Amino acid sequence: ESFEQLKDLPLLAVNLPPDSSFVLYTWRLSLRNNSEFHYFGFIQSLRDEFEPIELKDHMQSGRVTEYATFTPDHWPAAFYYNMKAFNLPDGEEAFLLFGINGNTRFNRIRVMDVLFRQGNQFYFGLPVFGEEGENIARTGKTRIMMEYSFDAPIFLNFDHEYGLVVLNRLDRKEGIHPGQGMTGIPSGEYMGYRYKDGYWVFVPEVVRKRSIPEATPPPPPQRDRPRRDLFGRPIQN
Repeated sequence: ESFEQLKDLPLLAVNLPPDSSFVLYTWRLSLRNNSEFHYFGFIQSLRDEFEPIELKDHMQSGRVTEYATFTPDHWPAAFYYNMKAFNLPDGEEAFLLFGINGNTRFNRIRVMDVLFRQGNQFYFGLPVFGEEGENIARTGKTRIMMEYSFDAPIFLNFDHEYGLVVLNRLDRKEGIHPGQGMTGIPSGEYMGYRYKDGYWVFVPEVVRKRSIPEATPPPPPQRDRPRRDLFGRPIQN
């Protein structure tokens, strides 16, 4: 019954699969004026299939790459803001995880990871991202990581309108903040990953149109406004 008490806590990111068989909680602790971050998480069965699984932050070790699979004891930590289910080539279900890691004072990391399950064991990272071809399972990336300047607007999520994952294309440039060094800056272009036969195939260019809000109508000309006295009261003609 703890899920009912936890699911609406504003500091927790709560993600569930379509069948609500388990829940993935993540949260973060910010220290030193947002220059240091610690990440925490649990996977909890909602059917009493297994004991809660604690996630232990491994991102700070510096050994998290785009070509590795990790257990919850070596979790590539992130605060997950979205989860999307998909089927692997063998028909088993897996989940895209979209998250953010604070990383350092000036740089952030966006992560698109894969959560998959074997019995009651969970793993992070699976080689499902790559170019068109049959060798993705052998040479593909297990996750996508985007390092960028902390003040840059970044998009990484599944876009239902386009039917694919959309993300910014980044350019490596010298940061404008003292001590920042090289960092990722959005180029203004987008790329993506499209689901095909159990894999996510790279799309080099996505034309993503921003919705333009309707312009606010201008105020009526002065002559069309009702005349008012010194106290704002309408003056009768």
